[in-house]
Amino acid sequence: MSKKIGKYIHLQGGFAFKSSDFRESGIPLIRISNITENGLNKSDIVFLPEEFADELNDFLLMENDTLIAMSGATTGKCCLIKSSDIPGLINQRVGRFIILNEKETDKLFVYHVVSSSRFKDELLKDAFGSAQPNVSSRDIENLIWDFPSFKEQQRIARIPPQPMR
Repeated sequence: MSKKIGKYIHLQGGFAFKSSDFRESGIPLIRISNITENGLNKSDIVFLPEEFADELNDFLLMENDTLIAMSGATTGKCCLIKSSDIPGLINQRVGRFIILNEKETDKLFVYHVVSSSRFKDELLKDAFGSAQPNVSSRDIENLIWDFPSFKEQQRIARIPPQPMR
């Protein structure tokens, strides 16, 4: 049955870290530029002080998190977090999908949905209101999508996702 995605997930935005906090080493900060359809690009990664991991643990990455770029030319690009991507903190305008009920919604199915070209097309329909595309958590949570049974989600999640165009 088609329902708003927000019935199943919450899209958490990242924290607005100050560039004055950037360091040569520490906890990696995941910015929009790091999100690619092939995973995280760490070539231009910046770091934050280690103590930020304790102070801002709500923004720490977890394995199988799905991240999405919410602004700029890469709006709608997403990636799945692997164990090798941890630890890391998410920056502003990077969204993370939080499952509302883990017995009803499969994390990997959410990645399957978000990485589909249909999802990106739906998302970007109304995103071009200014010089660069911009989407909000509400925009994403209001998208209508079919969420099959949990068992079916798990079956679908095992199918390799098709790369976005």
